[in-house]
Amino acid sequence: QRNNCYVGYLDFEDEKEELSSFIIQCEKELQTENNSSNLSDSKDHNRNLATQ
Repeated sequence: QRNNCYVGYLDFEDEKEELSSFIIQCEKELQTENNSSNLSDSKDHNRNLATQ
């Protein structure tokens, strides 16, 4: 039921835009962290996830 409430909450356009920019910000931060760590490790990790 909590999931349903959350979906209803996302129906507000302003909230969707806020959430989108928040997600983009998080993705950028994650990319920065990945770039500063070993890139080959990241690629291997992604390949392992894809084959599971």
